Amino acid sequence: MLSLVFSLLFALSRGQEYGLGIGKSTWTSSDPVACYDWMNNYLPVVDSSGNCANHKCKVDGQVCNTQARSNLNNQQDFGLHVVNCTRHPSGSLGLSQVESHFEAGLGDFSSFAPLMDFNTGLFTHDLDSVVKNLQADSYPFLALSWEHESTTYYSVLVRACGFVQFEIIGDSLTATSNISKYDVPRLDWSNTPQLSADPDWTPLKVSRAATNLTEVREYYVNTVNASIIKEETYSSGLKVLELVMKPLANVHLQFWQHPTSNAVPAGIDQSSTTAWTVSEFESYIKGVHDENYVNEVCGFDQFMDNHIAYNVKKNIHDSRDLRTFSDAITGAGWKVHWWKSKSGSVKNEDEYVLYSPDPTGWIIGYYGSSSDPPAHAETYGADCASSYDGCTGQGYCPSNVKTPWPWH
Repeated sequence: MLSLVFSLLFALSRGQEYGLGIGKSTWTSSDPVACYDWMNNYLPVVDSSGNCANHKCKVDGQVCNTQARSNLNNQQDFGLHVVNCTRHPSGSLGLSQVESHFEAGLGDFSSFAPLMDFNTGLFTHDLDSVVKNLQADSYPFLALSWEHESTTYYSVLVRACGFVQFEIIGDSLTATSNISKYDVPRLDWSNTPQLSADPDWTPLKVSRAATNLTEVREYYVNTVNASIIKEETYSSGLKVLELVMKPLANVHLQFWQHPTSNAVPAGIDQSSTTAWTVSEFESYIKGVHDENYVNEVCGFDQFMDNHIAYNVKKNIHDSRDLRTFSDAITGAGWKVHWWKSKSGSVKNEDEYVLYSPDPTGWIIGYYGSSSDPPAHAETYGADCASSYDGCTGQGYCPSNVKTPWPWH
């Protein structure tokens, strides 16, 4: 019995198990299969596409979603999911157009650009092999060195496709001499997940660029009670806020506010109207949310799929009812959308997902149960179809009357 308890605590301390803590990163993409192919080429992933044949999820003969779902290392580990819910709105621009603006704002990866901070951070014991594989394909990446508590670490920043970016971290890098020095730590190693044994990789963080860390702090710390790992403003004006949702749910959430959030980065044509800044990217996504959101059960755009999953289960790391999150978030003036999950139930309580845009416009999905859900939380699953309106996937929307929802 004692060994079982220790095994459970060890699993929880790793934080990256799919059912515990931050369990996955999901992105919307105009071409999920290209993302899937990239991950299979460069990351240790296994397929988790389920029963959608050839990545196409159909409802009544109609393709609702093109999906490419993978898991890191094995089927129980961290999820890396890419979807295209084609019937969901994306605003005045098509999804591929927004991706083009984002890509242009990154430059050619010869130098750092703030949009690179939209990434999922993974640790490998063999960063050299990653770099050699990228070099063999002449694939662009940016290698950084940085220090934390007098120890040198290395990061490889790389864009897989669309908005899908990774920061692959290691403690050694000799495969390239083209390494830029980053002046501040790219990760605070306090309370990070237990590193998996080689050859497995370990998810360490999900990172976002932001224009207003005060709002980010208000949402995560004051509203949903996340714990601060690090909060610092550097002499350059760069600000970082690093959090965990709970001490044992310890994949870090990291937010960077660059003094150049409103400027096109150096090395990119300053007259370009294609290259978006962090501010322009954030503004567009939040505008699409505002345009399509109606209430807690109606309105769901494509950028709601840029989300992480926080698994709020009835176990040691967090026992809150999803209603607790919903009331706190909406009470503070933020959005939520309730879905009833197709995945089953926990004892006698139905499982739900509470999608909520944080102040960056990206989403945290709270996966758990509730004894007090809204009356019309429609069933929704990986096929992007709802039980009320099928592939349209907006939820319970019997009226087109929309309620304005101003951001802070």
